[in-house]
Amino acid sequence: MSSELVAILEKEAASEIDRILGEARSQAERLVAEAKQEAQEYLTTQRQQLEAERKAAEVRALSAAQVRASALVLQARDEAIHEVFRIAEEELARLQQDKVRVGPIVRGLIK
Repeated sequence: MSSELVAILEKEAASEIDRILGEARSQAERLVAEAKQEAQEYLTTQRQQLEAERKAAEVRALSAAQVRASALVLQARDEAIHEVFRIAEEELARLQQDKVRVGPIVRGLIK
């Protein structure tokens, strides 16, 4: 009888061990699934943040390029205006020396 009792106790102990191991496996699987989900959410958040930073940098670079382009256009206009005034000054200086042409030009400007 004592061997039967030992066999019953061993069977119950094995059953309890199997139940505990099953619960532990189930809990471990749940924890692994939660960790994977958290990792995926973290990766998604990081990707979104990096994409937002990339877009912001792209906007800043585009804005800087537009400012530089505008500055170059203004510089070119300024140089062209200075060139026009330089040529006009040269022509006026030459006209002042040409006594024959200066009279009719001044009269034409006054009319």
